[in-house]
Amino acid sequence: MFIPVLYSLLQLAGIVAIGILAGRFGSWPKDFYRSLSRLIVQVAFPLYFFARISKIDAAEMKGAFLFPLAATVIIATALVVSVLVFRFLPGSRQEKRTYIALSSFGNSGMIPLTITELLPLSLPLFAEQLAPNLPSMYVGAYILAETPILWSIGNFLITGQGRLPKVREIITPPLVGILAGTAAALSGLNGLFEAKTQLLFHLMRSLELLGSLTFPLILFILGTQIGQLQLNMGSIRRLLPGTLLVSLVRFFFLPGIFILVLRIPEINERLSFSQKWILFLEMTTPPATNLSLIASKAGMQEDHVSFTILLNYLLYLLVLPLYIVLVFGL
Repeated sequence: MFIPVLYSLLQLAGIVAIGILAGRFGSWPKDFYRSLSRLIVQVAFPLYFFARISKIDAAEMKGAFLFPLAATVIIATALVVSVLVFRFLPGSRQEKRTYIALSSFGNSGMIPLTITELLPLSLPLFAEQLAPNLPSMYVGAYILAETPILWSIGNFLITGQGRLPKVREIITPPLVGILAGTAAALSGLNGLFEAKTQLLFHLMRSLELLGSLTFPLILFILGTQIGQLQLNMGSIRRLLPGTLLVSLVRFFFLPGIFILVLRIPEINERLSFSQKWILFLEMTTPPATNLSLIASKAGMQEDHVSFTILLNYLLYLLVLPLYIVLVFGL
C-alpha cells in the first residue's frame, strides 16, 4: 500500500510547491503571508481545536493523560541524543546549542494535525482506524506540556539566556481553544451542539469548515517561506552539515526509538491505533517553527534556524511515506 500513501503525500507536496512559486514569483508582500499566518494561529487554529475537542465524549478523554508525560519523555530523549550527536560537530558552542534545540523540539501541533486531517482523504481504510476527534485531543494534550519546555529550555539553547516563559507564550490562542473544548466536553455542554435543529449545531459546522481550510493554508505558507529563502552556495555548504545532523536525529534516531518501544508487547497492546499514530507523528516531525521566532526576536542564529527548518520540511515529505508503510503497514 506504499503507492496510495505516496500519492497522498504528493498532494500535500503539491500545495507546498504552489506556495514556493507564490513566494518566489508572486507580487504579494511578505507582510501578507505573515498576516495570513497570524490569522491561522490566532483564529482558525483555536476554533478548530474547540470544534473538535468539544465533540469528544468525556469518558474517552482519559487516554489523553498519556501525552503530557510522553511530551516530557520524548523531548528529554531527543535532548540526550542530540547532545551526543553534536558533541563532535565543529563550530561554536552557540551553533551546537542551536542545532540541539532544532533536533529536540518538533512541530508538535500543526504538522501532526495537518497530516492526520489530510491523509485519510485518500486512504479511507486508514481513516476507519482513527478514532473521531481523539487525535486532536491527543495533540492538544501534548502541546500543553511541550509549550513551556520549548519557551524555557528551547529559548536557552538558542539565545544562551535562561528565563521563565512569559504568560502570553504559554497561554496561546490554540491553548485557549484546547481548554475551552475540553471544558465543553467535560461539562456536557457539547450535547447542545448535536441537535441539527439547534443554531449551535450549524455554528459548530461553520467552525469545522474553517478548520478544513486551515491545513492546506499551513502547507501553502510553508511553501512561501521556502520560496522567499535567499541562499548562496557558500552559505549552503556552511549550514548543510549541521542541518543534516538535525535530520539524522529527527528522521532516524527518534523514529528508530519509537519502533523499538513498540516492539515491547506490553506497550504495543495497551496503546490504541490513534495513540500510536500521534506518538509516531510527534517523534518524526521536522523542527518547531517557534524556534525561528525565538531566533528572530533575539537576532541570533537566524540563518542556521531558517535553513535547517525549511530543508527538514522538504526532507520530511520524502521520509514520511516510508515510515508510515514500515510502522503501520499502510
